[in-house]
Amino acid sequence: MTNTFVNGINIFDNRAYSYEINHGIIQNIRQIDSYNHMNYICPGLIDTQVNGYKGIDYSSPTLSEEGIVSICREFRKHGISQHFATIVTRPNNIILKNIKTIINAKKNNPYVDKSISGIHIEGPFISPDDGPRGAHDSNYVKSADIGLLDSWLEAAKGVLKTITIAPEIPNAIELIAHAKKRGLICSIGHTSATPEDIRKAVRAGAKISTHLGNGSANKINRLNNHIWAQLAEDSLFMSIISDNEHLPPEVVKVFARAKILNKIILISDMSPLAGLTPGVSKWGNIVADVTEQGPVRLHGTPYLAGASSFLLKNLENFIQITENSLSESIKLCTVNPTRLYNLNPDRINLSVGTPFDAILLHFDEQLKILRVMKNYLL
Repeated sequence: MTNTFVNGINIFDNRAYSYEINHGIIQNIRQIDSYNHMNYICPGLIDTQVNGYKGIDYSSPTLSEEGIVSICREFRKHGISQHFATIVTRPNNIILKNIKTIINAKKNNPYVDKSISGIHIEGPFISPDDGPRGAHDSNYVKSADIGLLDSWLEAAKGVLKTITIAPEIPNAIELIAHAKKRGLICSIGHTSATPEDIRKAVRAGAKISTHLGNGSANKINRLNNHIWAQLAEDSLFMSIISDNEHLPPEVVKVFARAKILNKIILISDMSPLAGLTPGVSKWGNIVADVTEQGPVRLHGTPYLAGASSFLLKNLENFIQITENSLSESIKLCTVNPTRLYNLNPDRINLSVGTPFDAILLHFDEQLKILRVMKNYLL
């Protein structure tokens, strides 16, 4: 196979290089002169919260390996080379079945194996209350259960990376401590916890907040609440949905100032209903409105039930809102999730001997993918 050469600006150091590629592996890197409007070379993005897409649902009892392949291919087109398949609050037999379906898909399909680098179980250990429960089905919310968690870990064979849990529910703190011992990242979310609950969760081992500012009651104490408490915990990472719908721009700006950039992870929280024809659809037992543009909402209400904006657009919004640079902001969906979840760093390093798992980006106020290097890797 003839070597392939790709020229561009390395997104992390803003220097121009020529990358020599053979069989998907970087053989040589040579610094070159840059020129006007030269495009950026960026590692594939990592989205750690993907519920599904175009009617294919990681939480559905009918989830198939073919459907999983379809999600992976759709996301790859949009520059996401790795994502976490996210299973929401469902009966435990469905959670277990879908974990096994995902693991089998990874085993049987190299494309899926490289695309899904983790599983995220969001619920059922969350607040049962309207508001913080969000669009999760109240029929299946339950107290924290270490036995259930261990059964998921056994089925997932090392691929389960994180769970979302509300620290105030019964047995939550004990489960967080147990999960830490098992090497699992616990994320605080869908919660109405007190600040003391948050502190207890962090001491037990919680490492991140799930889509902070969302999965929360509409009315909370203006000063004594779980959002301020999580922002104040310096050890906590924070994931946010910067689609200009889930959080107002001024909130994103303030959150970004409260947390140093290496503690922020951008996510899409993509809904299985995203990409469908606008109208009324069902997500499990939840009836939702798929809008012409923007997020999915609970039917007949202004309340959110999932997102429809891909990670690249959220990254663009974050840059515009916070005025942070592209080279710094790109780390929020490459370097930061790799570091927190102990993913393979070779996937984002762009160094000699590593896979050329990359996208070619143009940036002039807006981000545009010019080329996905999927043929080099997959």
